Amino acid sequence: MGVRADWLANSGVAVALRETPWAIPAIQCVHIAAIALLISSSVLAQMRIAGWMAVDQPLDQIASWVQPRLRLCIAVLLATGLLMILSEPNRTLGNPAFWAKMGAVIFAFGLTEIQVRFAHSGGAFPGWGRPAAFVVLMLWIVAIACGRWIAYLY
Repeated sequence: MGVRADWLANSGVAVALRETPWAIPAIQCVHIAAIALLISSSVLAQMRIAGWMAVDQPLDQIASWVQPRLRLCIAVLLATGLLMILSEPNRTLGNPAFWAKMGAVIFAFGLTEIQVRFAHSGGAFPGWGRPAAFVVLMLWIVAIACGRWIAYLY
């Protein structure tokens, strides 16, 4: 990362974030709240897809409720995540836990998007619905664990 990370760390925005005592904690609070809404919304969809809850609710109705929340949360997470990276690029960009978290989030969100689109098409999930739901749930656990490890692997 070296030169690029140092350049980011010394940028005006990065310095302002680090020198404003409340900025990074406030950004982290918004980031964590978005994670909570994202994961709880995804868990709701996964539990319904797997047939473990709300089986009396039409799947497309659950998908219609979940999809805008997922997209909003991803947008908020991108914005707050970029600000956190900008504030400490050396700590983040060279951290394997950060990249593992990013991989888990991208894969879990992508798979959830596929599931939601499939639900909107009115299709019933064939044999892959329950295993895919389980995979997404495990990916969110990995993302949470890796997110915590970012602080400890620096």
